[in-house]
Amino acid sequence: MTKHRNCIRTIILFIFLLFVIVPVFAQDSHCLAGKKVIVFVAWRNFSDDQFKIVNEYLTNAGAEVIITSSSKGTAIGMKDLKLDIKKPLKRYKPKSDIDGIILIGGHGMWADYWDNADLQKWCIAMNETGKLIAAIGTAPGVLSGAGILIGKKATIWDLYTVRLHQGSARVINQHVVADGNIITADKTIASKLFIKEVIRYWSPNAFQHNTSGASDSSVSPFQKGTRIDSKPIQLQQ
Repeated sequence: MTKHRNCIRTIILFIFLLFVIVPVFAQDSHCLAGKKVIVFVAWRNFSDDQFKIVNEYLTNAGAEVIITSSSKGTAIGMKDLKLDIKKPLKRYKPKSDIDGIILIGGHGMWADYWDNADLQKWCIAMNETGKLIAAIGTAPGVLSGAGILIGKKATIWDLYTVRLHQGSARVINQHVVADGNIITADKTIASKLFIKEVIRYWSPNAFQHNTSGASDSSVSPFQKGTRIDSKPIQLQQ
């Protein structure tokens, strides 16, 4: 009798997993099918960690990820990650079938791209059509320079909040901030929360499952302003 009961329980559990749990996770695996997303990295010294997380989540969600920079060739990250850039950003048209652009942070972004006219014009054109623009770490500084954060809520790596103020943004003390078609995040530890927010922009029901019972806001134990290293500047922007 005991074996019979255990067998029935096993069958019920299998059916539950097959028809309830698996479909829920599967919906996230293709929720961005048909979407084309530009991921822009600095030619030198982009954040390897931010890129890896963003690229992994977008790919797993079924999006077509187009990795680009300001030049064709090999882009190199702060931790020596090398990316093959087949076409520079200027070869793509923002008002085409591109659904959004994500700017990856890092030392190279603020050093070489905050005032890059080509990148700013690209973001402005995307904003004019209401397409998604997302930036993490130091990258929101590009959006501020482009003038598309005026009156918008946004965040950035702590050291550079003055850049957002200069662009008349409403600086919010949070790791991830969404305001209309613009999503910003402040640093690498917020990468997963950031890309989940990006995916939800197109697929609001994504990540509704939660096996741990914790909300997204509790994924990272770090609160804004927490000192997590004796030398915070060593963290990737």
